[in-house]
Amino acid sequence: MHATYNMAEFSLELFKKDIKQVEEDFASTLRSLRTGRAKVETFNGVKVEAYGMENQLNAVANVVIESALSVIIVPYDKGVANDIMQGLSDADLGFTPINEGDKIRINIPPMTEETRKQTVKDMYGLMEEARIRVRQIRQKAMDRIEKMEGFSEDEQERSKKQVQTEVDGINERLQEMAEQKETEIMSI
Repeated sequence: MHATYNMAEFSLELFKKDIKQVEEDFASTLRSLRTGRAKVETFNGVKVEAYGMENQLNAVANVVIESALSVIIVPYDKGVANDIMQGLSDADLGFTPINEGDKIRINIPPMTEETRKQTVKDMYGLMEEARIRVRQIRQKAMDRIEKMEGFSEDEQERSKKQVQTEVDGINERLQEMAEQKETEIMSI
């Protein structure tokens, strides 16, 4: 969520908070991307309908990385194993869970080079979406700066330069994060 403030006001701190949120959202998205290795984060978005309500997977089971290509999900209550199976199916992660009674095993198929390249391409698309959000936040900030009353031209220019410095910094960090993730995805 964006911080809220009067349209005629500008706050560098609130602006920084807004763009920091974009960076955190992108980092979270990167953690959930499939890399060809088992990761607990892959299962963060899995919802399980159990006990008459929707739960996060980690609220009803323990997710354990058994090996680079194997995950074990141990339900806290064995009675929800089928609900977990359904949640994993609904999440459409591309894995086939195997119910072993007291636990659910997921063997992660290795990614092909084509799949890796597509994942990297998709990731850069997600990075561009993050950059668009940053540009939108930047534009709102610039509009606020121009509309501020009692602000001299020098103060406006100084504020605009501060905003642009922050935007340049976050775009650089987004690029670095994407490049690191690309290296992780493309390494076998």
